[in-house]
Amino acid sequence: MVFSLKRMLSMRKFKLFQVEPTLRCNLRCSMCPWHEMRAGASDMEWNTFLAIARSFHGTEEVDLTGGGEPLIHPQLLDMIALSKKKGCRVGFSTNATMLSKELSREMAKLGLDWVAYSVDGATPHTYENIRRGASFNKVLSHISSMEELRSKTSAPYPGTTMIFFVMMRGNIHELPLMVDICVDLGIDKLIAKNLDVILAAEHDAERIFHWEPEKIDPSHQQIVHESLKRAREKGLFMRVYDFLPGELSVCEQDPLHTVFFNWEGHVSPCITLCYAQKRVFQGVWCQAPTMRLGNINETDFEEIWESRAYRAFRKQFDRRKKGIQSRFVQTIVGGSSHKIESSFSLHPIPEGCRTCHYIYGV
Repeated sequence: MVFSLKRMLSMRKFKLFQVEPTLRCNLRCSMCPWHEMRAGASDMEWNTFLAIARSFHGTEEVDLTGGGEPLIHPQLLDMIALSKKKGCRVGFSTNATMLSKELSREMAKLGLDWVAYSVDGATPHTYENIRRGASFNKVLSHISSMEELRSKTSAPYPGTTMIFFVMMRGNIHELPLMVDICVDLGIDKLIAKNLDVILAAEHDAERIFHWEPEKIDPSHQQIVHESLKRAREKGLFMRVYDFLPGELSVCEQDPLHTVFFNWEGHVSPCITLCYAQKRVFQGVWCQAPTMRLGNINETDFEEIWESRAYRAFRKQFDRRKKGIQSRFVQTIVGGSSHKIESSFSLHPIPEGCRTCHYIYGV
């Protein structure tokens, strides 16, 4: 019996393995949370990647992104090739400063499925104030070269290209112009994200989402409205993250079906739990426990995944998810036409996730 690739992938146990090729970066961005963690950081050893890749048959997708710039790793192309050989979709996020034409051609040949460019400004002044060490015009030139390459092939690779725009007080006014840039470049999707990993008080002052609706700036909402309208008119897919947090049963990182591997081989439910011990949450400094549940260089992945600590962590989210499903069934059976109340009691959020903005959907 012949299965389509899509059906084959849907039969795999995991949705995503996020693999961090390096924690090093060639930029020093104004809002980056990783600066302090980079002391002594290096690149993932090839043997570590091979140890992770032994389990690629169980995941639909491999995301070669972490706290550093993936293009720094000298064997990134080999990582892409092996991921594709294992039958996985594969992509990564990049600041695009090192994205040469030669690299673009090689990645296209390998069948790269997606790439996300981090571009947080629509003018040289704004962009270069944020992405310190980068040239706006050079980055757009690199992206344009990749898009031109895609347009010349019948089966374009990367299959999907995106621009990630981190919304902050200092750049949100350029969001409508970013829509135009995406359209001109031929980008498929524009994702406007919040500044959500906040490890410094000055960064907290830059966020535009708020816990009280009255504190959300109406001008920011108007900018988003204008940007979405412009995107619709120009046929660009655009997603803007919410400005008002609301508790989710399971965050988008989906620790029930995704796994993070850092450059040293540590295994965690997500990148935040692997690294962030201090963070700013609702304007207050908080301590949060890191969660490294094993190292792939020392222990087989299946043993780590089925360890008592990992199962206990997942059980908490499983209970939250089942609680939502149970409430939904009760509502339907009861014949209520009202929406399920987001405020009803859920199983408690795991300790390391309580002060993470991802679980609140922003």
